[in-house]
Amino acid sequence: MNELKVVGQSSERVDSLEKVTGAAHYVDDLNFGPELLYACLVESPYAHAEIKKIGTAKGSTSEQNVAKSIPTATVLSFDDYPQAFLALQQGKVFAVTTDEAILAGILAKSPNKDQFEIPHVQISDEPYGLGMRKGDDNLVAFVNKAILEMEQSGEAKAIFAKWFGPTTPYSLERTFAITPEK
Repeated sequence: MNELKVVGQSSERVDSLEKVTGAAHYVDDLNFGPELLYACLVESPYAHAEIKKIGTAKGSTSEQNVAKSIPTATVLSFDDYPQAFLALQQGKVFAVTTDEAILAGILAKSPNKDQFEIPHVQISDEPYGLGMRKGDDNLVAFVNKAILEMEQSGEAKAIFAKWFGPTTPYSLERTFAITPEK
């Protein structure tokens, strides 16, 4: 029984080098352009039912946007999205709203994922972007050029399919194209 004790012991982190060197890729590192679909998880036993309680994360743009888009709903704010999803599973809210990639990640980890869906409901338009040091115009130009070339060559589409597409646990459809800033 003692060999199962892991609390207080160090464990090897296989992603440490990538995180420390900045090579790790996060969803927030990607710019999907103005066509990014934002959605919400919805569970309702009634067709076309009015959703009265929607969960989201405190201080998020989803919290602001759902209040504007569905003013008749009560927005319940949680410390994070997994807590909002737990409230959905417990029947405390009837939907959870954030962007599609976050919802897909939460749903993919859920043991009862077949009880939920991510419908094609867009309540706001919030493209992802990259944060760079202010005034570093050369880096901005380099990154913009690289991302646009990836879109034009099909590499961006292939990367999306590899990490988020139909053969992944997330099974997302790419409904956008990366475009130059307007």
